[in-house]
Amino acid sequence: TDAGTMRWTLRRIVEVRRQEVVQIDQLRMTVLQCRSKRCVIRYRIVLGDGTLINYIGKVYRKNQGRPVLGYMQALWQRGFDRYAEDHVSIPEPVAFIPELSLLLQEEIPGRPAKELIRQNGDPSVMRQLARGLAKLHSCGYQPDVPFRMENHLMRCHPKYQVLSMAMPELEDQLEYVVQSAMEMDENLSTEEFATIHGDFHLSQVHISGDQSWLLDFDPLSYGDPAADLANMIVLLKGKSRKWGNVPLLIDTFLDEYFSLMDDKIAKRIPLYEAMTYLRRACKKLRFQRPGWREEIQNMIPKSVACIEQVQAAF
Repeated sequence: TDAGTMRWTLRRIVEVRRQEVVQIDQLRMTVLQCRSKRCVIRYRIVLGDGTLINYIGKVYRKNQGRPVLGYMQALWQRGFDRYAEDHVSIPEPVAFIPELSLLLQEEIPGRPAKELIRQNGDPSVMRQLARGLAKLHSCGYQPDVPFRMENHLMRCHPKYQVLSMAMPELEDQLEYVVQSAMEMDENLSTEEFATIHGDFHLSQVHISGDQSWLLDFDPLSYGDPAADLANMIVLLKGKSRKWGNVPLLIDTFLDEYFSLMDDKIAKRIPLYEAMTYLRRACKKLRFQRPGWREEIQNMIPKSVACIEQVQAAF
C-alpha cells in the first residue's frame, strides 16, 4: 500500500501491457480484505490520458502465490477469456510481482452469486454456477499432481486427530470416516480426475446478466470433480434455516451440471460430503465459537451417514 512503490510498479506493468510510456495521474488503493494468509487490495489507476484501469491485487505470504498466475493463464488460454462464447470467464491474469508477493488481475463486474440468491432466491443462478463448474471440469488442464484423499485430509485445520483428542467420544466415528475414505480413494482411478476448483461455493462466482466469472484459483488442483459438487451441496445445506428453497437450489444445480457431465460422478459426491463435514468440524474446533461442541456433534454423524451412503451405492 506504499503509494510510491505501487505507482512505480503499476506504471511499469501498464507500460508493458500497452507497449507505450504512460503516466499515472491518480492512484487509489483500498484494502478489501486482510487475513493471516492473504490480503486483497483494489488499485484504481487514472492515466494521464484519462484511461481508468482497475486491478485487484492479492498479497501472499513470502514465496507463495506464484503458481496461481500460471493456473489463471492456462485457464485463460483454454477458453475462459473475456470473449468466451459460452459467457463463462475468469478475471484476466495480469502479473505476479515476486518481490511483493503480489498477484494482479483485472477487476471484474457483476455480483457474487450468494448475494443474488439471498436477494431473490432465483434458482436460475444455480444453472450458471453449474455451467461454469462443468466447463472447468471439462477444460483438460492438469495443474498439478493428482490430489488424493490424503491431500483432502491435510486441509483439515487442525488435523482430525486433534479433534479426536478434544472430543474422544467421537474418536470411533472419526476413524471410521477417515479409514473408509482412504480405502475408497485407493480404488479410484485418476482417469476419473479433472481440473477442480478446490473451494467452490456461492461467492466464488460473479454474475452479470448471462455472463459469469469464476474466481479464486489458489486451491486449484487435479482431482475428483465430485469434491467440488460436494462442497457446494454441504454449504447450501448449511443455509437451510435461512433459505427456504435450498432443496430446489441443489436440485437445479445438479440437474444442470449432469446435463453436461457424466452422471457416474454423482455416486461419489457423498464421499466428499463426508470430507467437507469433517473439515468444517475441524474448523469449528479451531475457532471455538459459542456452541461449537454441539455443532461438531451434529456434523460428524452426517459425515458417517455420507460414508454409509456411498458404500451402499458401490
